[in-house]
Amino acid sequence: MMRVLQFFCFLTLFTSGSASAAHFIGNETQLRTDLLITNSYSKDVRPDEKVEISIRFNVLTLNELNIKTQTLDITGWLTAKWNDSRLSWTPASYGGINYMFGTDSSFWRPLLFVDNSIGSVSMITDSALLLRAKYTGEVMWEPPAIYTTHCESVITYYPFDVQNCMVEIVSWAYTIDEVNLTHMETHINFEDYRANGEWTLLSSHLETNQLVDGHEIFSQLEFVMKFRRRPTFYIFNIILPIMLLSFLSVIGFVLPVDSGEKVGYNLTNLLAYAVLLTLISDNMPSTSHHISVLGVYLTLILFVGALAVILAVVSLYLHHQPPIKPIPRWIQLVVLGFMHKLTSYDIKDERGEGGKSSKGKASGEDKVAPLDDQTSIKTPSEKSPPTVSCRMEKTRAWSTEQGLKPDYSEYSWVDMSKIFDAFFFRFFLVLVVLVTIICMLVLVVGGALS
Repeated sequence: MMRVLQFFCFLTLFTSGSASAAHFIGNETQLRTDLLITNSYSKDVRPDEKVEISIRFNVLTLNELNIKTQTLDITGWLTAKWNDSRLSWTPASYGGINYMFGTDSSFWRPLLFVDNSIGSVSMITDSALLLRAKYTGEVMWEPPAIYTTHCESVITYYPFDVQNCMVEIVSWAYTIDEVNLTHMETHINFEDYRANGEWTLLSSHLETNQLVDGHEIFSQLEFVMKFRRRPTFYIFNIILPIMLLSFLSVIGFVLPVDSGEKVGYNLTNLLAYAVLLTLISDNMPSTSHHISVLGVYLTLILFVGALAVILAVVSLYLHHQPPIKPIPRWIQLVVLGFMHKLTSYDIKDERGEGGKSSKGKASGEDKVAPLDDQTSIKTPSEKSPPTVSCRMEKTRAWSTEQGLKPDYSEYSWVDMSKIFDAFFFRFFLVLVVLVTIICMLVLVVGGALS
C-alpha cells in the first residue's frame, strides 16, 4: 500500500513539474513570437535615432606587458548596456518572465572595435554569446576576449619604470550622432583581477574621446591602466652585476705590471661589459623616443673599460723602457708635476726606503760585503754603458733649471709607471663611484616619481 501511495505522489509531482515547464516554454515562445515575429523586429535596425551605449571594462589577468615589442596582452570582458524599447513587455502577461535571451542573430547590437588592437583586426563578436534582454527594454551584452593592444613603452627609468597602457573601444560604422559610447562607471572593474608576478597595478582612469575620419565623427572610449615593474629580479640579475663589473675595471690599475695579466684582465672586463650591454639592449625597444638611463650608465662604464685597456698599455710602455733612457721633460711635467702631487704617492715607501730607522741605517752602512759578493772590477779596456747615475745627473740639472724639485731626478721609468697607475686608480675609482651613485639615484627617484 505504501509503495502505491509513493508512486502516486511521484506521478503527481512529475505531472505538475512537466505542466509548469510546458507553461513556461509556452509563455516564452509566445513572447518571442509577439516581440520578434508579430512586431516584425529587425536586428539590422537600431533601436532609436541615437542609441546611448554605456560600457564597463572588466579585467581578469595581465598576461604580458612587453616593452620590447611595446604590446599589452590582457584578459577580460566588456559589459555593454543600451535600451531597446522594441524588446519591452509586461511580465504578468507572459507568466512572470523577466528576461529573454538571444544571440546577435536575434537582437540588434552595436558594432564595437578595439582601435589600438594588434592581435585581431576585427569586430568584437561571438556568435555563441547570448544577449540578455530585460522586460524594461534594457539589453546587456558581455563579450569576453584576450585583448592584445599597442602600448608605447617609456624605458627612461628601466627597470624602475612605470607604463601607462590603454584599451581603446570605438563605435564602428555608426557615427556619434547615431551611437554614442559612454562609461558605465568611473573606473575599470578589477574585482576579479589576479596579481601579476612582474607588474604591479597602480591605478586606472577613463577617458572619452572622438575619432575624426574625414567629415564623420565616431565615439571612442579609452580605458587606461598604470603598471609599475617589480624591480627585485632585475636588481639581482642586472643592476648588481653591472655595478660589480664597473669596479673591477678600477682594480686593474692595482694589478702589478710584472704579473703579465694587466692588459688581458682589462680586456676581459671590456668583453663582459659588451655582453651585458647586448643583453639589456635585447630587452628594450628599438626606438629613439626614450633613452634608458641604465643604457647610458652601461655605455659610460664600457667607455671606462676601453680607456682602462689603453691606459694599461701606456703603463706597460713606461714600465719597460730602458733604464738608461732619459725621461722626456713633458712626461716629468705630467707624471711628476701633476699626477704625483694629486695622488701624494710616496715611491720611497714603495721601494721600502721610508721604513728604515736611523739605527738600522747606521748598522747597515757599517757592514762590508764579502769579497766574493762584490762586483768584479773592470779593466780600463772594457767600455761600460752609460750608468743610471749619469742620467740622473742630467735630469737633476734640467729639473733645477725648470724650477722643479731636485728629488724628481731620482725617479726611474718604473717609478713613472707606478705613479701613473696610482693616479688613474684614484681617478677612475672616484669617477665610477660618482657615476654609479648619480645614475642609480636618477633611476630610483625618477621611477618613484613617474
